[in-house]
Amino acid sequence: MPFVYGNGWQYSEFSSKEKEPYMFYLKKGEHIITMSVTLSTTAEYYRRLEKVVNSLGDIYINISMITGESPDKNRDYDLFRQIPDLNENLQADYDSLVSLADEMNKSTQMSGSSMIAALKSMARVLKSMIDNPYTAQRYLSDYYSNYTGVGGWLYDMKSMPLSLDRIILSAPEKEAEAVEKGFFNKLFFGISRFIASFSADYNTLGTAGGDRPTIKIWVNWGRDQAEILGNMIAEDFTPEKNINVKLEIVNAGIIKGILAGNPPDLSLHMARSEPVNLAMRDALYDLTKFKDYENVSERFSKTASVPYEYNGGVYALPDTQAFYVMYYRSDILNKLNIKVPTTWQEFIEATVTLQRNNMQVWIPYLKITTATTVNTGVGGLSLFPTLMHQNGLSMYNNEGTACTLSNTETLEVFEFWTDFYTKYKLPKEASFYNRFRIGTMPLGIESYTLYQTLVNAAPEISENWSIAEIPGVEGENGKINNAIAGSGTGCGIISGTGNEKYAWEFLKWWTDADTQLKYSDSVETILGTLGRVASANIEAVSNMSWKKQDLNVILSAWENVEEVAEVPGSYYLTRAVDQAYWAVVNGNSSTKEALLTWSKVADNEITRKINDYSN
Repeated sequence: MPFVYGNGWQYSEFSSKEKEPYMFYLKKGEHIITMSVTLSTTAEYYRRLEKVVNSLGDIYINISMITGESPDKNRDYDLFRQIPDLNENLQADYDSLVSLADEMNKSTQMSGSSMIAALKSMARVLKSMIDNPYTAQRYLSDYYSNYTGVGGWLYDMKSMPLSLDRIILSAPEKEAEAVEKGFFNKLFFGISRFIASFSADYNTLGTAGGDRPTIKIWVNWGRDQAEILGNMIAEDFTPEKNINVKLEIVNAGIIKGILAGNPPDLSLHMARSEPVNLAMRDALYDLTKFKDYENVSERFSKTASVPYEYNGGVYALPDTQAFYVMYYRSDILNKLNIKVPTTWQEFIEATVTLQRNNMQVWIPYLKITTATTVNTGVGGLSLFPTLMHQNGLSMYNNEGTACTLSNTETLEVFEFWTDFYTKYKLPKEASFYNRFRIGTMPLGIESYTLYQTLVNAAPEISENWSIAEIPGVEGENGKINNAIAGSGTGCGIISGTGNEKYAWEFLKWWTDADTQLKYSDSVETILGTLGRVASANIEAVSNMSWKKQDLNVILSAWENVEEVAEVPGSYYLTRAVDQAYWAVVNGNSSTKEALLTWSKVADNEITRKINDYSN
């Protein structure tokens, strides 16, 4: 059933080519209509474009291995002599692009479309390189921008938007007519909607009515996600638990709500450092007071609750959790005879080999620019906490009263980490997704949540990359320690509202595998698979659609997650690591001087916070 492009309302009939409507015999009862997207007549164009994009990608990698991403303008590379069949491949791709653009123009009448314009622009670049073989490297920047644009159309061709307002079923003897609303009906609707905008509460969702108890929930989410949760509450939670929920979209902190005398009963997706900061102020309820807490906690990884523990209590359940995995381009690594690294020594060896071929590797570092970044927690900002855990070290002492930055062992780990940036010149900032996609950064470490972006937005390399656990530290017994520091969010109950037991029922429902899976699937329905939720529930993630071998890697890595604790003043440890890092990387301090200086600053703040809230 084709839908012709248009930006206005259309009426389409499910019928044969002769315009005879299809008829289906339906028995009495409930039926489900399912529609799925296919490429239909554009499938052949998609396959041909995919082939061209793959060839263009190979050419770009071969050129950049010789010239790097920024060729020297004063150097003669003679690429056609160094790369076998370069001009022949350029000519073949040029012919394919021109032919594809012409055929699409004739069959779809889309002469002015941005897709055909992208194909012609890429062909123009190839023509320039063919006509100027001795200076072909000068077009590399133009080649890159047009190549990524053409490659992006592989994703766009499979994800064209379509909004359906209604589906009309009609009996054979009755002809269904689409009714256009008249001018005055449209005018009346517009005026009514405008008036309603002054009185309607667009930030409050949920259920109401009856004698049921009511709880209030705050979320700082997008409207689509909040509406999905509101619908699930109305359909599942309230009928099952007999508890009403008032769901509010806010951008205010819980402390402000408490000071204003209008706090929620619970909050979802709280930042990593928030539960302990609120627990210090007696603002959150200790979840271990509930008899079934231990059973509920089994839904998560073994250290998932560590960031939310304080003074023997647990003040939040994890609702999202993320961690690092290693991404690698198997086509490039095989070409250069590089095996997938399992230890950091092998990772360094792979780095050196790739750099000799004008390529780079990536290890993550998230620059601290706002308080929001600090609240991410130190485990989600860089590899330093991960390397600490792999060496059997902790970021804090056993009592949680001071950091360990001044320890000799920590100094060695910190120096090993910063050597990646000082000795091996790894980039401090880069778009790993883009550079991995085009092949100039074929090896890197990033959050496992990047997986879906690559699967959906980079279909042209779908067969050329995979994931593995991050490299580890090999112990004396030969066993590799692949521990990973995690990141994520938590959901907790505000103390003193009187609705703690009802809020607990909601948290149990919200973190349940079925609920998390349904929520993630619903978000994917609206936002696409890029909206998949990084749920902290292991069973829920296991039932999402992954490649089997990649899911095994994710689950194996999850078993090695060792969360970093949050203590009073822990935000200063995050800042201290950041400041020490920049002091070393920028060459302003030695590793020892930087760590000792910022260790003292972090310890002073931790001590001050503990003293302030010890009573």
